[in-house]
Amino acid sequence: MGSQAENYTRSTFRNLESTTEWLEIVFNIITITGGLILVTMLIGNIKVFLNTTTSKKQAMHTQLRSLEWWMKQKEVPHGFRQQVRQFERQRWAATRGVDECQFVRDLPKGLRHDIKYHLCLDLVRQVPLFQHMDDLILENICDRVKSLIFPQRRDLLDMHLLHKYMLP
Repeated sequence: MGSQAENYTRSTFRNLESTTEWLEIVFNIITITGGLILVTMLIGNIKVFLNTTTSKKQAMHTQLRSLEWWMKQKEVPHGFRQQVRQFERQRWAATRGVDECQFVRDLPKGLRHDIKYHLCLDLVRQVPLFQHMDDLILENICDRVKSLIFPQRRDLLDMHLLHKYMLP
């Protein structure tokens, strides 16, 4: 009595014969080649994604190490160090390591103006004082607005510093 695997192979592939039709052979070759190309592209895309993620994490760790070294050299108190670390983590989570201000600043003037207008118009219109203003005034306001990230649970009501943060 033969083994169970041999019986399975004999019973399943009993009538299997290779084809002699050249169109069927060409179709099979094209299908297999296409599948291999798609799998290769998928593996390449996964590799690029992993490299991008890894490089951003490495950049964050390098920046945090530099910051730690600086705080140690300047003898920054422990409480302030914790606040700086927390702020850096929040900033990195919010921006994913992209300096939006520098990115927009490097664009040509016309494009920079249009993008800033697009990005902040809805936000500016949420302010009751600006809701009924002329589009030209809103355009000028949007052109002068800059993006800032503030740490959580910090007071921003120091009027002497507030105008400094709001205007470039």
